[in-house]
Amino acid sequence: MRDFVKELRLTPGRRFVALGIFALLTLAPAIGAAEGEPSAEASSTDRVEIPVLTVRLPRDEFASFSGVVSFDQAGVKMGEMLYPAPSAAGFLAAIATHGFMMGHMKEKQKAQLHQAADKLLEPYQPGISHMRMDELMQRAIGELDTHGDKHVIPFTEKSAQGLLLDGAPQFYMTPDARALIIINVVELAPTPEVGKRHTVTVKIVDAPRDEPADQIESYWLRDNGASLLATSARLLQESLLLALQESKGLGSSAAAFTTIRYREGGRENMERAQLIKDENDQLIARTLRGWILAVPANRPVASNATTPDVKPTDN
Repeated sequence: MRDFVKELRLTPGRRFVALGIFALLTLAPAIGAAEGEPSAEASSTDRVEIPVLTVRLPRDEFASFSGVVSFDQAGVKMGEMLYPAPSAAGFLAAIATHGFMMGHMKEKQKAQLHQAADKLLEPYQPGISHMRMDELMQRAIGELDTHGDKHVIPFTEKSAQGLLLDGAPQFYMTPDARALIIINVVELAPTPEVGKRHTVTVKIVDAPRDEPADQIESYWLRDNGASLLATSARLLQESLLLALQESKGLGSSAAAFTTIRYREGGRENMERAQLIKDENDQLIARTLRGWILAVPANRPVASNATTPDVKPTDN
């Protein structure tokens, strides 16, 4: 290598720089090979050890449910529009007015879509309207393995022991009622008054039910909504566990982003994300927004339905 640098007829200073650059170029591939590509299983933290965990209940007494809304339809189709204006100022005012009107129309359409989605929940109100958050949370943390003590306190309680967890879970039901979804914004703090808060948003899409369409409603409502309550509590528990795991380092932040396809009820959805884990018929990933996403993998929706490949694919 030194002979090669001498042949370049460089000054001593430039020879030193050239040797350094050559060494970096030579060693960089070796360093990369030693580190290896981040895998879906590498550096994930499954075990959570918290000596004392205090979970504070949300403000609302009852669980919040909504229908899933697709805002892809919330667009106003408009043809060409002329802006009659006698001056440049009038022209800009006309554009601003048009933008305001378009935004107002889109917001109105979004509100209508929300109302239509929530209307689909009406048959399930007997099970939803009486679902108390304190019961859900007690069920959830009862199954949460933290290898320590766990407590639930009211929303108004300020004092807490150990790690304080505040959550704002929002439940959703897909339009075909085949699956539930939870989006939980979780805040973690060493104590209520001091310490840096760590916020994690977790979205979990449950695997779609296999029951025929005419039996889905009876499945959720039988035994006074026992299945609805049990599934909601399980999703809440899984969201808390993923939030705690993420706070301690879940997966590799250097993994490449890929397109993850999955079933959201009876329809296909996709998300651009970093795959963290692929196990137990579930994919766990980190989205572009930094959310932790858990979705079903390779599970058929029904015997008469075709199921696409929901594994992550490079895009």
